[in-house]
Amino acid sequence: MAQRSEDGNPYWPVVWADIHTINSGAFEWQSWVDVLRQSKPETLASLNSGNSSVPPRFVRCLYASDRWIPFAYDWAGNYLGIDLDPDEDGTIGQVINFGRDEERKIAIAPNIEEFVAWMVSELNSGNFNIKTESDGGRSFNTLRPEKYHFLDSLAAMFRDSNMALNLAPFSRWTLRDKAAQRRLALR
Repeated sequence: MAQRSEDGNPYWPVVWADIHTINSGAFEWQSWVDVLRQSKPETLASLNSGNSSVPPRFVRCLYASDRWIPFAYDWAGNYLGIDLDPDEDGTIGQVINFGRDEERKIAIAPNIEEFVAWMVSELNSGNFNIKTESDGGRSFNTLRPEKYHFLDSLAAMFRDSNMALNLAPFSRWTLRDKAAQRRLALR
């Protein structure tokens, strides 16, 4: 059920974040596009240099992309989003993390449907913890693994980049081609 923010706009709280309305999602996306356009090439190269993908070659190792569409955020510059330009082994529409604190980009789910199904499964299994923050807000996280931030929990779930598909909750992830399957099997 939608709640109202201080400015009266509706929002839907989800896990660690809020789900964007179409307008707020477009605003956040445009903010990232502006960062990309206004940054000097050497600045972007420096920001890109520390990024990685889990599993390897699923998410482009970039600081930001105009083809990452945010749908949930944590009020601190970090997002869950839809990836419309995945790396060679990723899937168009996969759910990823990105943002100012997210150098390790994780292909969390092959699509939004699988992500929501996984979240429902976690809720139904009781793997959640709701804490009241000092400002009166509530944060939602997993019990297993227990971390301060939902994206930190995801990072722990996908700890070993070489084994990420085996550790991931999505056994139905379909790779685009047999070559990608062979590369992952060799690790």
